[in-house]
Amino acid sequence: MKRIFLTAIAVTLLLTVKSFSQTIPNAGFENWTQVTSYFEPNGWMTGNQGSTGLGLGAGVNESTDFYAGASAMELKSVGSAFNFPGVAVSGTLASAGLGAVTFGGGFTWANRSQKLSGYYKYTAGNGVDSALVKVILFKRNGASRDTIAVATKGLGGAATYIQFDAVFVYKDFSTNPDSALIIIQSSKNLIAAQAGSIMLVDELAFSGSVPASVNAVSLSNVNISAFPNPANESINFSISNIKNVKTLNIYDILGKKVKSIEITSAQLSVSTEGLNNSLYFYQVADRNNNIISTGKFSVKK
Repeated sequence: MKRIFLTAIAVTLLLTVKSFSQTIPNAGFENWTQVTSYFEPNGWMTGNQGSTGLGLGAGVNESTDFYAGASAMELKSVGSAFNFPGVAVSGTLASAGLGAVTFGGGFTWANRSQKLSGYYKYTAGNGVDSALVKVILFKRNGASRDTIAVATKGLGGAATYIQFDAVFVYKDFSTNPDSALIIIQSSKNLIAAQAGSIMLVDELAFSGSVPASVNAVSLSNVNISAFPNPANESINFSISNIKNVKTLNIYDILGKKVKSIEITSAQLSVSTEGLNNSLYFYQVADRNNNIISTGKFSVKK
């Protein structure tokens, strides 16, 4: 039953918007409220109710080991024979019946941001664990919400606070989002959490801007086209102005980077070797690592 509970956390989203002003709630984790035997960061919900209910203690706590301000959020995997990871979401996390848990809510966010950044420290349990930050940008569509972009970042060991950047991969190239949901986990693999995994996170912030339009035209007048589409053995990119263009990154539908190519000419051919038949997304960055164009293509061999 416990294993099913944790698996459901990773994959189920209840897409109900929770009303907030357009800012990350409690982004520095300065404000906490006591709920029975544990504390919750204001504007966030954690898995503490579940872990304390199982007698494992709170997996999310306020910490005075901070990057800035007076406190940070600590997430840790708790337990012994069975480990319950620390999980925090900028919305709601609730049981939906036996073996089912949903993420929901979120906060208002209408910008096509390039990335979510923050500062973290991490100790990997047994030296093999890793933490995870995931961000989803949504747009309401009637009674449901469409996914506009996803950013996923796995985080390894860090003895002192260092910055992380979770870069968005856009799935919709013309629509602005209206809400965002941030999920932070002390163990990337929820059903294989390692005892002793401890993550400290502080000072979250969105930054950058990704232009809206299919095969977007940036402010620096860079036009990019991808052909043939669908691609077979290779996908070709035609770039109108490479003066300030640096990198082409290709992502699969789960947001995992599968190729990264330095742009040195206006015509670029990329082999589809290693790419399965599927939909892919690309982002082109300038020399300051700002996203200046996005697009998509499919592979059919």
